[in-house]
Amino acid sequence: METSILIAKIIGLIYVAFGVGLLLNKSYYIKAINSLLEDSSYFIIGGLLAIIIGILIIEYHNIWSNDWTVLITIIGWIALIKGIILLAFPPVFDTFLS
Repeated sequence: METSILIAKIIGLIYVAFGVGLLLNKSYYIKAINSLLEDSSYFIIGGLLAIIIGILIIEYHNIWSNDWTVLITIIGWIALIKGIILLAFPPVFDTFLS
């Protein structure tokens, strides 16, 4: 349970910080995200980071239970799958974003 709480705190802090940033600096984030989407090298970096984060979560928190901790495991699997798709099938995201 300690690992679950630690990972939930990290994920929660990232989401809250990003959300507050979007609320307070909307125009900045719109420009930044549009510039990221124009450069395909960011897909490679994003894919690598998603795979690393997904593998770490799955390795240390692959818990399938009937409470809130299963959400962390699901986030790990989603991150891993997203990273694999970003690296193996980049045109999928190009068509999705178009």
